Formats: sequence, structure tokens, C-alpha cells
Amino acid sequence: AEHSGHRLGFYVSLAAMEQARKEGFSRMVLRTDDFRIPAIKTYIRLGFVPCIVHENHISRWQEILKKINREDPAALLPSVYDGTTTHDI
Repeated sequence: AEHSGHRLGFYVSLAAMEQARKEGFSRMVLRTDDFRIPAIKTYIRLGFVPCIVHENHISRWQEILKKINREDPAALLPSVYDGTTTHDI
């Protein structure tokens, strides 16, 4: 809690992404929980997008994206169930 609001998670995630690039990776996979709203906001800011692998994920992601004040939640949701969770880095 004392580090909350200092964007530490953003910079640690960014460093991990940069290290992955240096090691030759071009995609990252990330898993998180619905209740980790501040973390999800950071991941979205870093370019990650929701992965829809189950039908109930659509409504869950719509709710999450509303909580983080995304103006157009549908723009971040994939239109197909492709079973992948990746981010080009």
C-alpha cells in the first residue's frame, strides 16, 4: 500500500517486456484476476488486450473495462474466441 500510486508495477512490467525483447521474444502472455483492477489498468496501458476463451469472459471483461473507465470497451475485446493471450512486444 505504501508504494501504491507510484507506478512501480508499470515500470517493472515495462522492464520485463524490454528484457524479453532483448532475449528475442516477440510476444508475452499474462494472466491476472478480475479483482486486480489497478494492475489490469497498467497492463492495458502497456498494450495488453483481453483474451476471450470462454463465453463468460465477454461480460466479465466488459465490466472490468467499465471500472477502468475505458470509453469504448468493445474496441479492446477480440471479436473471436481464439484461445490466445498474447501481446506483441
